[in-house]
Amino acid sequence: MPNQFELTGGRTWYAQQSFMQHARIGFTQNYVFAPGSFVFGGVSAERQQSLSAREDANSWGLNTGVRFSLANKDRLTLSVNAKRSQSLDANLDYDQLTLSARYALAKPIAGVSVHFGVSLGQKNHDISRFSRFGRQDKTASFDVTGVFNQIEVYGFSPSVTLTARQTNSNIGLFETRDFGLRVGIQSAF
Repeated sequence: MPNQFELTGGRTWYAQQSFMQHARIGFTQNYVFAPGSFVFGGVSAERQQSLSAREDANSWGLNTGVRFSLANKDRLTLSVNAKRSQSLDANLDYDQLTLSARYALAKPIAGVSVHFGVSLGQKNHDISRFSRFGRQDKTASFDVTGVFNQIEVYGFSPSVTLTARQTNSNIGLFETRDFGLRVGIQSAF
């Protein structure tokens, strides 16, 4: 696929009250340099509209990377993503850089396609209401996804993703450790 276009939207609730809604648009261009291998680069923009006392925010992103098809047909993807957020509330202004790697097994395990991901990120807020030194977050995450290809309905198959993420911050309030389970559907094309 030479290019991709993405348009997403959503709404967030906090304590059963509407918190914010967002819309995101993105475009990615791929350049194939070998069968199953390509480099890519893209841009994105997101608008977060407040439905509470929080200010609105806008963000812009750039991403680039490369996907290799290995000799055993497994796929390795390496990418870099940069993001900048701006708002009337300086606490929502930040710059973020994330390095990611994904590995997809070519051969299903017991009929389930499996892929793994790991990422490391740095997020910097110049201003924080909790520290005169701003806020610096470092995040590491790992996920594994299984897609049940043998079950297909109208071109979609169920998927299960397990995630683990840890954020260390110079402000203890923002230190987190998350574990998650996500069940969804994925295109079988």
